Amino acid sequence: RIQILFEDEMRLNPKVIPGPLALQNTGALDWAVSGLVAYGSQANVTVAHADSLQLLQVLQGHNYPVSTVKWCSHNPYHNLLLPISLLLASADKSGRVIVWEVITGKAVHELSDVSRVNGNVVLSWLPHSYLLVVLLPPYNIVLWNGASGTKLWRTTLLDPMYYLSLDPFNEESMIAVSDGALLVFNDVATAKAPSPPKKYTLVLGKAVNDDMKNVITGEYHYNQNSTQGLIKAVYSPHERNKLFLIYPRQITILDLEICHATGYVIQDRGSAQFLDVHVCTSDNVLFCLHDSGAISIRRHVESDSHQKDHVYQTVVVSEAMRLCKNAKLIGLQVKPFTEEEVMFMLTDGRIVGWKLYDNDGPAEFLSEVQWDESTRLLMINNVGTNSSLPNCIRICPPLSTKNSHFYKPLLAIGSHSGTVLIVDLTTTKTIKEYAIHTSSVCGIEWVADRRIISFGNNVSGSGPIKNELFYTDIRTGRTLQLRTNHKNKDETPIVGVKVSHLHQYFIVLLKDKPFELWNLKTLSVIREMPSTFPPVTSLQWSPAQNHALKNTKFHKKDDGNMNDENSPTREHFVFTDTDGIVYHLMVEGTVIKEGTRIPPDTQTGTKTSIAWRGDLMVLGDTTGYLSFWDLKARQSRLVPTHCGGIRKVLLAPGKNTQLLLVLFGDEIAIWDTVDFTVHTSLKSSQLGGRVIDIDWGASDRAIVAMETGALHVMDINLDATTLPMTPFSINSPICTKNGGKKAGPLSALLVPTTLCGNR
Repeated sequence: RIQILFEDEMRLNPKVIPGPLALQNTGALDWAVSGLVAYGSQANVTVAHADSLQLLQVLQGHNYPVSTVKWCSHNPYHNLLLPISLLLASADKSGRVIVWEVITGKAVHELSDVSRVNGNVVLSWLPHSYLLVVLLPPYNIVLWNGASGTKLWRTTLLDPMYYLSLDPFNEESMIAVSDGALLVFNDVATAKAPSPPKKYTLVLGKAVNDDMKNVITGEYHYNQNSTQGLIKAVYSPHERNKLFLIYPRQITILDLEICHATGYVIQDRGSAQFLDVHVCTSDNVLFCLHDSGAISIRRHVESDSHQKDHVYQTVVVSEAMRLCKNAKLIGLQVKPFTEEEVMFMLTDGRIVGWKLYDNDGPAEFLSEVQWDESTRLLMINNVGTNSSLPNCIRICPPLSTKNSHFYKPLLAIGSHSGTVLIVDLTTTKTIKEYAIHTSSVCGIEWVADRRIISFGNNVSGSGPIKNELFYTDIRTGRTLQLRTNHKNKDETPIVGVKVSHLHQYFIVLLKDKPFELWNLKTLSVIREMPSTFPPVTSLQWSPAQNHALKNTKFHKKDDGNMNDENSPTREHFVFTDTDGIVYHLMVEGTVIKEGTRIPPDTQTGTKTSIAWRGDLMVLGDTTGYLSFWDLKARQSRLVPTHCGGIRKVLLAPGKNTQLLLVLFGDEIAIWDTVDFTVHTSLKSSQLGGRVIDIDWGASDRAIVAMETGALHVMDINLDATTLPMTPFSINSPICTKNGGKKAGPLSALLVPTTLCGNR
């Protein structure tokens, strides 16, 4: 049993780690009663736990940015024979609507309609049912059965519609916002489409009587009979026929019985604008998100002038977030039922959570908060995913008997912004982030279990070339800059760093210049190759198992460096030049000896990448040929791929694996090195963009970094990155909270149970 638990802990399951969000994901955020949060991340739907913010599921199926997500709140009785199901609806910019079963990670139904969409799709589940109302702007409303995927009815209007809200007091009533008007439906049913709605012209900025003028403050007014700038419209859950119209600088409370405004919340011109507003159900309170990153809470107070006046007083204002230019606010959500917590998201992938506190400490229910000067809103979470666009990735050294007691599958990511991130692929969390470089990180190499070498340059910028080469200990964050004496010389960009398998040497590859050989133990240059040295197009060190180490007196320190009492261990490497010639060289201490030269094959082009493990060497070139060399049998085989130029080849780790990962211009493929055939392939367009870099996470797991910032951990079939949620998906003890009380571990949602969730 201990062995099984160890294997489950070390197993790297297929998954997707989302990157930064797109501005088109604005508003795609929803908080379920089960304690799960869903949000749109580029063209994916991400599900996380609200308390721990642990990533649980990434749902893939959309081809355009996700603009709306909505949890189904219907939770009927379930037992051992009928387990619980978590349904989630999502819509993208193209109007495609998908209903997901979150536990299994599968798309239950795709709700397709011929309507042409111009705007954001609005999704609303009818209460106590699996019926989904879909507004396809500008002219169509469709009612679907989300459980069966059946279209019940569809209605088309001549007036454009942009927002939709269901009446919480009348299940047969809903309202749509049009240009300068409100469209009220009073006979919504499942059997047939509703009758044409009643159209009411909006008259905003005017008071019902003279007494109401005292409520209107400020000089900012919207144009009459217009909905220009309207953010959204929401029914009041406290009073019948009351509607909140949310504008950037004004909230208008509209009485639908008389179709006039009965109250205003107006922001001064110098104050931060409204980005989103949540109307609470347990208390007459408004949570307002501002473009400064602050959250204000406004509470309804009785007016002295008129009983029907609606006055909202600001009772709490949180601290404003310091937002950088790449971090935009996405949306606001309040915790269902208890409503004492609130969260919003940023485009850099961060989820920021806040909680209400009063004199008695943290609040449990919004309705029990003591509103006084001590009431405050404090930040409780500020956690995000990979917030930077990756430029290169590199997995840590593989699991072995020597590092099994502390091993974690750590992935080093070099970003365009110059930061280096260390991500734990098991928990999908960024555990370290180092702002090392001033330019884009072009490559990373691990020199030990906890040390890396990274390099970058400013090739894309203007001015002289500036290279940066850093040696970093990720345990302490201590960083040493190398090649500092080359700053004033005419530099050429560093195009690669290759570390020897025994961690004695590393080679710095330069564009249009010979490479440099370094001592990894002393971090000093051993030799700069002469100008007559052939230009290098690809290079690879000989694997460690190819060295005859039995007669060498050396031992390995904890930091991974080799320490020889008498002399350094001889190591080998091969490289190719622009003519396709393969050179074999040997390094021992400060001595470099040339071995054999292998002439090029006339059918191949310039070699771009070399993979070497054991007696097998594989070379890829610009014409799409793979050269398989059996060094023991002294045989070679040339295989055309017919997929264009090869960017990178990598042999899977492990002694008994015979798989080769190949990166082309617009495709990735896994080859079988025994029979020289393609095991599986995948176009980069199927992953939603261009592939930036690849690596092996394990002998049967491929890691793919996308230009969108997402990281895909895939199996050898290059699919199944969305798997069912199981108790092993949860890496920390987290609980769902229903009704403000802990209802047990989240794993209870993942197995059949007799009592789970809300009833």
